[in-house]
Amino acid sequence: MWALTRPGEALAAEVLGREARVERRDVSEPFREHWAVLTNLFVGLVAPLLARGVRARALPLVWDPSESTDLPWREYDAEAGRCGSG
Repeated sequence: MWALTRPGEALAAEVLGREARVERRDVSEPFREHWAVLTNLFVGLVAPLLARGVRARALPLVWDPSESTDLPWREYDAEAGRCGSG
């Protein structure tokens, strides 16, 4: 795994046109594997756009690999036949 240095974070913010959120705590091996797979997916999705000259800040999606993102769905409880709370 790697992480951006402070100057790298500043450069990323400049390129993206917004502050880059950076995870500061150590993460587990399963999370690192999950993160790597999702990052490869993101790169696969945006590589053709970047190759055509689309700038990073103009991409039609935003990549936020941190665990702090609130996802818009809830887990489905099959036994209860409904979405759980939370």
